[in-house]
Amino acid sequence: MTIKDSYEFTPDCHKITYKHRTILGNRRTGEWLKLSEECMNILEHGINNRMSPSELLDCLHDHDDRIYFQRIFDQLENIGLIRSTSYDTSVRRTFTHIYFALTNKCNLFCNHCCYNAKYAASSDPNTHYMTTDEALQTIDKIISAHPQVITFSGGEPMMRDDFFQLLLYTSEHYNGRINLSTNGTLISPNNVDLLSKHVDSFDISIDGIDDESCERLRGPGVFKRVMTSIALLQSRGVKQISLSMVLMDHNKHLETPFRDLNLRMGTRAVVRRFTPIGRGKAYQKRGETAKILPDLRQITNEKARRYRDTSKFCNCGAGEKMILIDHDGAIYPCGLMITKELKLAQIQELEQIEDMFSSANNKIGSGQQALNDLQPQNFSKCKDCKVNFFCWHCLHHLEQLKGDEARFTERCNAQKSLLYRLIWDEVREADAHC
Repeated sequence: MTIKDSYEFTPDCHKITYKHRTILGNRRTGEWLKLSEECMNILEHGINNRMSPSELLDCLHDHDDRIYFQRIFDQLENIGLIRSTSYDTSVRRTFTHIYFALTNKCNLFCNHCCYNAKYAASSDPNTHYMTTDEALQTIDKIISAHPQVITFSGGEPMMRDDFFQLLLYTSEHYNGRINLSTNGTLISPNNVDLLSKHVDSFDISIDGIDDESCERLRGPGVFKRVMTSIALLQSRGVKQISLSMVLMDHNKHLETPFRDLNLRMGTRAVVRRFTPIGRGKAYQKRGETAKILPDLRQITNEKARRYRDTSKFCNCGAGEKMILIDHDGAIYPCGLMITKELKLAQIQELEQIEDMFSSANNKIGSGQQALNDLQPQNFSKCKDCKVNFFCWHCLHHLEQLKGDEARFTERCNAQKSLLYRLIWDEVREADAHC
């Protein structure tokens, strides 16, 4: 335990109390700890009386209690739930990830594109919203925010004629990890050396396991082109390559073969559920279903206990740990929450990205309030629920369902009863559905 003076709960710490027990969860990491009412009262007594952990321990007469609370303090500190009251609150906010959509143009026209990228057969500097200088200024602001990862995305980011100028500039001035989100079709022998030298990891969308399954969503010949690109990258020693597949009604049976394909290729499989946004809205109208989360009532007790032991407190970082800067400079919480309602700020109007969190900044849009209203502790239908932070792991899912009363209720009923038992240690044999 490193805290020597009085302590307090961190801003990331959120509390749920139910039946004389309390869960403290870290919204940034997803780690959580469950305490009895007595333990919680003792912790709060120490906070209210500005005691240090050692002073509080000295008040406990029983040796075993002191050992137990020493362990509690260590756990709370290790998972970021308490900190010293002398903590420097001027320490800047840190982002784990900032996405920069360099363009809304793409050389493919995928039927389910959540971004709704505009098709372009070839690159044309005049069709991109930001000039090279404006894009470089945006990159400077991103670097100044010190994210752990910068992802260049789109559309297809390599559609820009100045893509490599932007990439090399970032590589020269930034010490973190550079990630490229791409469809993989523009990687060639002419550029693979630059890519492998200046990009740390590649996220490639493929949505299939062969020509036929890939073509249905991405067009003819795409699968072979992507396979060739992967071989080129791996021939240059690139190891951090992930392939993503969106599961839909017509291809959900391919999940296992897709994972097997990645295993054989030495790539990482990323499986996503279909999201009816962007062009995906048209797919849903044609009968495509979007399954937000599995029905927990259908899992066995053994799987239920495993779910409980591995469950995370809601740590969706949209707008906090991560943001997306769109091709026109609009800032959104993430790549799945690109709506007018959720626009957080405009990059051109900010001297630095952190300014969008300042209440004194009169250029802040209403998006921050809209995002706050989506938080489980604030959303009207969820704020009083004692499993709300375990039910929602992605705020985009909540955003998608908030206006659909029937689907929201269906999901809530499917999740709530078992989650109460899992999270609050009330798993019963009668709840098993084998």
